Amino acid sequence: MGAIKAESPTPKYRQLSELLRERIEQGDFEPGDRIPSEAQLGDEHRLSRITIRQALSDLERDGLLERVPGKGTFVRKRSRHVERVTRLTGFGENVSALGLEPGYRTLRAEPLRVSKEIADRLRAQSGKAFAIERVLLADGEPIAVQRSYVPLWIVKAAPPNAFSIAALDRGSLYRAIALAGAHMARADEVVEPGLATREEAELLETHEGALVLRVARTVVDADGVPLEYVLMIYRADAYTYRTTLYPGSD
Repeated sequence: MGAIKAESPTPKYRQLSELLRERIEQGDFEPGDRIPSEAQLGDEHRLSRITIRQALSDLERDGLLERVPGKGTFVRKRSRHVERVTRLTGFGENVSALGLEPGYRTLRAEPLRVSKEIADRLRAQSGKAFAIERVLLADGEPIAVQRSYVPLWIVKAAPPNAFSIAALDRGSLYRAIALAGAHMARADEVVEPGLATREEAELLETHEGALVLRVARTVVDADGVPLEYVLMIYRADAYTYRTTLYPGSD
């Protein structure tokens, strides 16, 4: 590994992160390999723990490294990367378009009382909705946690068992909504960065505090009637949100 130059205008942590990045890209460290410990890197480069941790944090944020508590820091194995374009499409359609196999692991599918915010979004005067929680997979690897809330009238209008765990394990939620005779016209989304909770990290097979994208989406029909409110938690290293912008008239 190259040397850290004290006289360089580039911060030491940045020099170290670039040296490690170069070794990863050259194949000196393979995916899944454990890199030298903070103590080893400190001894080799005569750097403080703070400097080393800052360098490792940069590489972790870029998706090259993964820290496993109690075990060390490893070169991240490349996950299947899913790209979402700004059309109202389901996860399965996006994944299939990339030549990957979509999969679903349903954790819950049941009616329950929801928060006032969710009830208001769905115009659910009873305060209840049908809640669905799933882990979304691409070629068997977890990409996202989906927490959807659907008005009860949609579930009642759908064919029997369309919203069962078995059915949701096999296919698209949007297909189940369509079977109820509901037609999605548009969706409003808010996308924000966040950090994975312990529960989310376990479901996404990453570590607590890992960078995630949180997407809150409300889907309505042509008359503005709410059909779904969903919270999606995506692994930031496996999901890209892409949009196309056009110039205005000014």
